[in-house]
Amino acid sequence: MAMRRTRPSCSSSTSATLIALLLAATPAAGSPLGDAVRTCQAIEADDRRLACFDALEPVPDEAPESEAVSERQALAAERAELAAQREALAADRRTDAERTREALENPGRELMIAAFGAENLPEDRRPPIPSKKLDRFEARVAEVSHYRHDQLLIRLDNGQLWRQTDYGNLELEPGDRGQRVILDRGWLGSYWMINADNQLRMRVLRER
Repeated sequence: MAMRRTRPSCSSSTSATLIALLLAATPAAGSPLGDAVRTCQAIEADDRRLACFDALEPVPDEAPESEAVSERQALAAERAELAAQREALAADRRTDAERTREALENPGRELMIAAFGAENLPEDRRPPIPSKKLDRFEARVAEVSHYRHDQLLIRLDNGQLWRQTDYGNLELEPGDRGQRVILDRGWLGSYWMINADNQLRMRVLRER
């Protein structure tokens, strides 16, 4: 009686092919697919090992590409944020410059008082000089002291320090304070300090 040749089942053929492919190109250690293949290879029973390989569903490992895409996106976002910060900083600088220019072109009274007589100050202590200038302003004396040759140093309540340059008399003495005085712009860059009560005057020069 002739022996009947049994044809391999489709499932056995597929399993064998899958095993051969998996064994020929085992994924790197540490990847999910690689760990699963090694688990199947460790099974001693043939039928269980085949069943283990049949259950595997190899899929392409796209993690490295996904990570690269994420890194590129993060880098692009960081560059965009840096560009926005540079633009904001440049806008702030332009705004500050415009404010300074506008303040000098259209100064308020405080700025003009701060610049009154400042043309004679050293450059490192000179405030911005606006285009418009005051002819006079009123302040109060904060401190009076002797300078030399009976001339006086007078500090005002706004912080300015003025030195007497002639021998006029405002009827002020060292230690006096609170007296109202008027600072007046004279000819050829000269300045006068006037006692607001008796109109006595003396020529002065700003020291600070």
